[in-house]
Amino acid sequence: MVKMISTPRRRTFTILGAVVLLAISAIAFAKLRTTGASAGPDQPALRPPASVLGIQDAFVQVAKRVMPAVVSITSRKTIENQGFNFPNSNFFQQFGFPAPQIGPQHFTQVASGSGFIVRSDGYILTNDHVVNGATKVTVRLSDGREFQGKVIPDFSSDLAIVKIPADNLPTVQLADSSKVSVGQWALAFGSPFRMYNTMTAGIISARGRHETIPGDSGTPNDVRFYPDLLQTDAPINPGNSGGPLVNVYGQVVGVDVAIESPTGTYAGIGFAIPSNIARNIMDQLITHGKVTRGFLGVVPKTVTANDSNLYGVSRGALIAAVNDNTPASQAGIHVQDVITRFGNKPINNAKDLYEAVANTHPGTTVQVTIVRNHRTITLPVTVELRPKNLELSQNNMMGTSSSLSKLGIAIADNSSQLAQRFNLSTTTGVVITQVLPGSPAQQAGLQAGDIIERFDQQSITSAAQLQSLAKKSGNGNTVTMVIRRGNQRMLVQITTD
Repeated sequence: MVKMISTPRRRTFTILGAVVLLAISAIAFAKLRTTGASAGPDQPALRPPASVLGIQDAFVQVAKRVMPAVVSITSRKTIENQGFNFPNSNFFQQFGFPAPQIGPQHFTQVASGSGFIVRSDGYILTNDHVVNGATKVTVRLSDGREFQGKVIPDFSSDLAIVKIPADNLPTVQLADSSKVSVGQWALAFGSPFRMYNTMTAGIISARGRHETIPGDSGTPNDVRFYPDLLQTDAPINPGNSGGPLVNVYGQVVGVDVAIESPTGTYAGIGFAIPSNIARNIMDQLITHGKVTRGFLGVVPKTVTANDSNLYGVSRGALIAAVNDNTPASQAGIHVQDVITRFGNKPINNAKDLYEAVANTHPGTTVQVTIVRNHRTITLPVTVELRPKNLELSQNNMMGTSSSLSKLGIAIADNSSQLAQRFNLSTTTGVVITQVLPGSPAQQAGLQAGDIIERFDQQSITSAAQLQSLAKKSGNGNTVTMVIRRGNQRMLVQITTD
């Protein structure tokens, strides 16, 4: 499970474990004395190889450079419980007692995380989930001073600026994360479990990870999509959220944000938001107090080897969904188009498209190069301002199923009765009337009421035509379907057994 890594304000130590550790140490010491293995005062120290001393010295220098700029953040949020009336009031009234009532109650939720100073006049970068909705934010500097902070949040990126009233503060430099390579050293700083000024070491394990991570509230509105993350095995734990991930030059390459762990603590897989993304968000929050993003209205996926054979293109962003009345639909971009260039920027994968669109100023018209049916065409698209309540997201994208023998659906030509039954806006097309429980179709995300518009790149006009095409698809092949659901078209890829 991928979890964000801010932590409640509590520290638990096992005293018994400490006692056992002391006992084991005493036994080991006694054994060393009896075997004569202990080093005497006149025994010379070891001489580590120069390469080892070089690495150690590099780590020490990084710690001296970075630690003064790392902060601990405590956020307090007031939670209101609306209270309730006891449902069975008659039970109490028959004994002459009024029914108990529990009125509104307030309690304080306390969480902690980390951050780092990006401007000497008191601007601190951290994760939005560390300070989101907080009524009070306290920043503790490395020298022990504490300040109350003002939050400038950005939910979508899970980044936030905290401004404190202080000057002449030590800062850190942000690196160019596009130059980060797998295998490079990665050093994490922060306050895991409120252990201030902690440094851990590892490497960059992977680049370009994308994750959808729910927040602690468990509500649909508290889900964030991260299209581009660095992965590291540097130990990261609850409380590290918002802290810097640093290279051996003492430059920040990422902002620690989450861990993959079955226990909620370090398991060797941590994630950080790349510094190039952080820099863009940081600059906008400090300068304008908000982030302005471009909006296209599509859900892209990176072209795979199977996609390459199907669409005749080796790289790009395959359009898996398009919303109606968006810049993409108005410009004529279709599901199954592959975008290979956005303006003057080559698009090699879904991440490239996310970044290119988000960084385009609303109102700008961009020439978008796409591959459609093995032909290259260019369409002008006018980017709009990203809506606040964005329904089109990675969560809406329908993924690839891996164990299909038959589609597992019942279909019928659309009619006024079916349109009324499934609340459809049209009476044309082929409608999925039933999805068998546990079937490959259900696993792929198909739903009753979906309208099938294309099957293996052929337009579908009748249920009979679809049945004929489905019979021709052999076992072990991947079939594609374009379906309409509400005001959105989606791409579904299904591999048959």
